[in-house]
Amino acid sequence: MDQALTISVRYHVAHVLVTVAGEIDITTVPQLRGQLTLLAAGGRPVIADLTGVTFIDLAGLRVLAAEALAARPAAPAGTAHKHSDHAL
Repeated sequence: MDQALTISVRYHVAHVLVTVAGEIDITTVPQLRGQLTLLAAGGRPVIADLTGVTFIDLAGLRVLAAEALAARPAAPAGTAHKHSDHAL
């Protein structure tokens, strides 16, 4: 893989928009993880625009999944999560 990863950040009132372009692979995952973790700590919802991503490997998918799970609000004790009726 030879296309560099670029990450740009735009702050909006209600969220942060992260635009990612290039290749997300094992060599660029630390850069992406660091940026997403830093932004998530800010407390605003983070929206990732991946339309400029030309390649993503399993390491990249894992980072995105982990950050999405970490960003989910915890359900209060004794409540259940509603699951979609649609199978993947």
